[in-house]
Amino acid sequence: MQRHVGRVGGPRRIGASLTLVIMVLSLPSQVFAGATVEPHYTHTKAHGSVPTSIGGMTDSYEIRVTNVRNVSMTGVIVYIPTDFELINESASEVGWIARRLPAQPGVLGGVSWNGREILPRMSATFFLSLRNPDVGLFLPAVETFLIVQTYPGGALATREPVEITYPTRLFGIDYATLAFTLVAVVFLLLLLDGIVSLKRQQKMLTAKT
Repeated sequence: MQRHVGRVGGPRRIGASLTLVIMVLSLPSQVFAGATVEPHYTHTKAHGSVPTSIGGMTDSYEIRVTNVRNVSMTGVIVYIPTDFELINESASEVGWIARRLPAQPGVLGGVSWNGREILPRMSATFFLSLRNPDVGLFLPAVETFLIVQTYPGGALATREPVEITYPTRLFGIDYATLAFTLVAVVFLLLLLDGIVSLKRQQKMLTAKT
């Protein structure tokens, strides 16, 4: 179990968070490394190189952070794109203290985890339960998460994209499930028809004898 802190902190903490966002957004892309974001939907479906989730659904996002430096990582901050709704946050290990951060320009806000350290070359996993934004048919959206790793005297950041696609559903059932169900129904009908035909033939043979 992790500890949660409901309030966002005083003016100094908020100001420091905003300064960190501005600093991170100005970093060159080649320094971004060491973290991944993957929705639970991607774990259960086959997709391309960009993790994918479905518009309008609530999904569990796994954030895996690896310490690529030679000093211990002291904290992790995940900034969430503004179109999402944050439901819950958690960590895979005991001792991490979660704190929700206020919204910044272009982001819904964020969640920071502190209270433990990630040793060099080691990893930690965090989870966000998010309601995905709605998207239009044939108009998928690519949303970018910003993961900040804090170290003594500095920070490292990763920008990770997630594609949100249109929910291909009919009567509340996604097309893949619907197609599988229809195939199964047709197969059962053919099987039933075969059984009925076999019984009819047996009756005709019995009547002739």
